[in-house]
Amino acid sequence: MTFHASFSGDLRRPIRVVAPGRVHITLLDMGRCTARACGGVGFAIAANRTEWQFSAAKSTSLDGIDVLDKAAQIEISQLISAIMIERKLPCTAIKLIRAPRQHFGFGAKTALLTSLLYGLFEHHMCAPSLDEVRALSGRGGTSGIGLHAMFLGGIIWDGGHLQSAYPEFAPSSARAPCSPPILCSRWPFPEELEVLLFNGDGSRVSGKDELRLFSNSCPVPQDEVARTFFAVFHGVIPSFLSSDLPGLRASLAEVHGCGFKARELHAQAPKVKLTYRRLTEIVGVAPGLSSVGPLVYAVLRKDDRNTLAALQDCARRNELPAFEIAQADNVGIVTEAL
Repeated sequence: MTFHASFSGDLRRPIRVVAPGRVHITLLDMGRCTARACGGVGFAIAANRTEWQFSAAKSTSLDGIDVLDKAAQIEISQLISAIMIERKLPCTAIKLIRAPRQHFGFGAKTALLTSLLYGLFEHHMCAPSLDEVRALSGRGGTSGIGLHAMFLGGIIWDGGHLQSAYPEFAPSSARAPCSPPILCSRWPFPEELEVLLFNGDGSRVSGKDELRLFSNSCPVPQDEVARTFFAVFHGVIPSFLSSDLPGLRASLAEVHGCGFKARELHAQAPKVKLTYRRLTEIVGVAPGLSSVGPLVYAVLRKDDRNTLAALQDCARRNELPAFEIAQADNVGIVTEAL
């Protein structure tokens, strides 16, 4: 795909940008029980990354996006065309090298759009800021995990939006934020833990189906919102910070048994729910569903080979999807010269 633009003669250094994947553990207030809507917690992973390459050219071109669905291709093409014209940027050859599976729980759309903007501005030495990238991408309307994890890596707690700025329950894909979701805190993911990613097929909930999930599930009852808060702030987060795997296992189980996360899990295909259920039976892992799925993840200790063997045996006996071992990403997006 080529956009018509004149050759500026301004040859910038060729670069590539690589953004981490992310796991979204849960949204928080989906019941209008506090002053802030949504909010959430999640973490960055050094897997299922998004990579773009940028170099000077005589005409602006965009390659590699044919692996994406049509909606993403159109959105990316329109975004680049608008930015190049509005900012009067010199012609650039842009190529998508790799991207996560879409509508799978990796936050692919946020990673694609934000890393594209970041890389384009970096290539033209425009010193991109989080707020600028967020505003131009239109992402972060519900969750800020993907945005903050891309820039910072690690474990992210975002504080969502004022209730007045979130008039109706909808996913990030369906609403542009009027202000960025607040970063409340960021912690490094413990070095002694790793993450298994179960990449089996399931229900890829997106578009109208995702809107329907939000409208049918919200507002979540106040007691379930409270249980989610208790499980996250006196369970998930302190368990991560102290590398307390039994505590993380128990608190994630509580998160998946109530609130919006329970409804996300319920909306998934039987095979995905079976995978999650079987993982909860293995003592040495703390499993969960990323976003609305179908990605199922499991946190375990790096040195626990017995548990890893038990997982492999469980996957084989129950015909569970294949899994990959991923490390956490505590760095965020990186720029490298080509």
